[in-house]
Amino acid sequence: MKYDMKNKETGEITEHTMSYKELDPFLATHPELEVVFLKMNVGDPVLLGVTKIPSDFEHGVLAPIERNYFKKRRESKFSSLKQQV
Repeated sequence: MKYDMKNKETGEITEHTMSYKELDPFLATHPELEVVFLKMNVGDPVLLGVTKIPSDFEHGVLAPIERNYFKKRRESKFSSLKQQV
């Protein structure tokens, strides 16, 4: 993982790459550094619209599911509502 670290004395921010297990020993040997969070990625990039679903997955997998499953459920749901009215 990449960690942004701020030098408490100078205010300089540097980026360090290490595993989570290496973080605590590193901070113990460098007491002048503290971890800061400059950019946080929260959420699914596809749902947020940052990344698009690959077209082959959308057309080959999602479209048949939509066509065969959800359409039948909508038709039966609406047809049962029309019969009740």
